Amino acid sequence: MSSSAVARPGRAGASRPPRPPGAPRRLSPAARRRQRGRRVARVFLVLVLAFVVGVTTFVAGLLAAPFDVRAVAPAPKSVLLLAADGTQIGQIRPPYRRENIRAEDIPDIMRKAIISAEDARFLDHSGVDPLATMRAAIRDLSGGRKQGGSTLTQQYVKNAYVGNDRTLLRKIKEAGLAVRLENRLSKEEILTDYLNVLYLGNNVYGVQAAAKYYFG
Repeated sequence: MSSSAVARPGRAGASRPPRPPGAPRRLSPAARRRQRGRRVARVFLVLVLAFVVGVTTFVAGLLAAPFDVRAVAPAPKSVLLLAADGTQIGQIRPPYRRENIRAEDIPDIMRKAIISAEDARFLDHSGVDPLATMRAAIRDLSGGRKQGGSTLTQQYVKNAYVGNDRTLLRKIKEAGLAVRLENRLSKEEILTDYLNVLYLGNNVYGVQAAAKYYFG
C-alpha cells in the first residue's frame, strides 16, 4: 500500500476547485451586509442633497419675489345676500372685532410683557432665532412640555400673510418672509403690527379691540 496521502472530499485542508474566469466573486454574508449598507447610505445621501437643493431653490425664489409688507390679510368681510335679479335682500356680518392701535399708544409695560412671554430675544435676532428653534426641537424630542420655536416676527407673518397650515412648506415660507420683513420694517413697527392682528378670543383681533371688548 502506498504511503502517499490521498485527498478525500470533506476533509479539512482540501483545496477548493478554481473559480472559472469571469465568474462573479462570492461574497461572505458580512460583506453582503456591508455592501447593502453602502447602497442604502448612497441613496439616503442623494435624497438629502435633493431635499437641500429643493429647499434652497424655493427660499431663493421666495426671497427674490415681490413682497408688499402692508398687504396684510384682511379681516372677514360681510356677506351680501342677493335675489335672483341681483337685488340685495340681506347681509351677514361676521361676528368679529378688529381695531388698530398706534405705536405711540402702546403702554411700555405691554411691550415688555409681550416680548418676555413670546420672544425674549426679539430685539436681537433677524426674524428667525436658531437657538429657540433648536431648544424647542430638543424639548419635543425629549418628551418635555412642547415649546414653540417661532419668533414674534414669524408669528406675525403666520397671522398676517401665510395662515396656519401645519406643513413644512408653510414653515419655510414663514421663516423666509420673517427675514425679509425684518429688513423692511423696524422692530417697533413689527411689534405694533403684531399687536394689531393678534387673536385674543371671542373673534376679537388686536389689543385695542380687546381692551374695549373685555374692559369697556
